[in-house]
Amino acid sequence: MTGSNVVVSLDDGTQITVDQIMGNPKVIPTRVLDLLRDNIIGEALFRNAGNPGGLLVQFQRSTPLFLDGEPEAIAEFGEIPVFDLGEGEPEVARGVRVGAAVRVSRDMRDFNQIDKLRKQVNGTANTIIRANDSAFRSALENASVPEVAASGSWEGVGSKIRSDIKEAAKTIAGALHDGDPTKPKGYVPDTLVLNSALLYDFMDNEDFNKIYVGNVADQSISYTGKLPNKVLNLNVLHSPLWPMDRGLVCQRGVTGFYADPRSLESTGLYPEGGGPNGGPTETWRSDTTQTRMIGVDEPESACWLTGIQ
Repeated sequence: MTGSNVVVSLDDGTQITVDQIMGNPKVIPTRVLDLLRDNIIGEALFRNAGNPGGLLVQFQRSTPLFLDGEPEAIAEFGEIPVFDLGEGEPEVARGVRVGAAVRVSRDMRDFNQIDKLRKQVNGTANTIIRANDSAFRSALENASVPEVAASGSWEGVGSKIRSDIKEAAKTIAGALHDGDPTKPKGYVPDTLVLNSALLYDFMDNEDFNKIYVGNVADQSISYTGKLPNKVLNLNVLHSPLWPMDRGLVCQRGVTGFYADPRSLESTGLYPEGGGPNGGPTETWRSDTTQTRMIGVDEPESACWLTGIQ
């Protein structure tokens, strides 16, 4: 393994070799982290609660959003009233360590199997993204997030995409404290999450495109091939790994949190098992790991939209 070659990227062109990449131990972990950056959809939806300093965090679900009293008129020298916030349901979030490794064999090096190495790197990043997406979805499913059934499959004739999204958003905006219509919780839905494939259903949907007539006809998704920046005032996030049969409407940064006792990290390439030529397995590896906990503390600020496919 050559140690003097300097490599910037796995994508430095057709002349790059596996031996050159292995000569710079930071190339592979840097590439994995680059592929992960901004591609974990849950990190865009939930707020970052920082490092909790341990593997267990206690939090409260559905904590009242208002104090249990009202501001009062205060006379000069009068005491300002103090109110309690109230208690939610106690919950515990547990840190879970996940990881995946890129393995480089001696054959990959000696016979310059660069494409095989690229697939190893991409597969490692994709696996970690999928594990994170699954963990965020599991947290939502375990938190009894409200559900609204779609009027029908979005790819079907007569489906009402706009109406379905509106009903999910209305469910969030209409959440009440203790069922009291005079005490709305005040959630403001601002985000829609879908599988990327479902965006194509918008193209031929008459209900969605019927508003694009006259001088805005050129903004129709059937013409542009892409969604507008917002749909019903909701920012649209999409991922190829999100479930095909459901969407999520939520208030970004309010529904839940994630906290990392150990942030995402990736090691430099090292021989597996020690020894020359990669040790007894003639293999080198780079390990990517993280320890993360996820909690949903405001489940009514989100709503599943089910049955869309």
